[in-house]
Amino acid sequence: MSITPPRHDHQAHLKARRYYPKLQLSLPLTILLEGQTHTYRTLDLNLDQLRIRCTKSQRDSLIPSASPAVPGAQIHHSLQLTLPHQQVIPMEACIQASRRQTQHLFEITFKLTQLEGQSRHQLAHYLEQQLSSNPHTFASS
Repeated sequence: MSITPPRHDHQAHLKARRYYPKLQLSLPLTILLEGQTHTYRTLDLNLDQLRIRCTKSQRDSLIPSASPAVPGAQIHHSLQLTLPHQQVIPMEACIQASRRQTQHLFEITFKLTQLEGQSRHQLAHYLEQQLSSNPHTFASS
């Protein structure tokens, strides 16, 4: 985990949403956090971002309260997304949003900051396959 100063590119965000539709797919996601691995399942994802659901204690470990009080500071994590047939896609991502769903459940949105080369190609190919085989996988938000 690392923390960097804020950077916001609204036009890039809108462009990514237009070109990369979010698909509702539940895939294993591993996050390396302080030398330990934590496994979650994706709610939805595309080539630009992904979203998970977690408990309050899991959220607190992903977003430590000791984070600098810099508005808009980015918290980066190393992630591994596991596709079917045990294809592992390594990536780097920063936390884009955290939304409370219930008193004890949160949804965390990660912005993918480093997904390149073969990894990007593998994920893009998988998402295209899912979209063509089941066009009803579009996420609502």
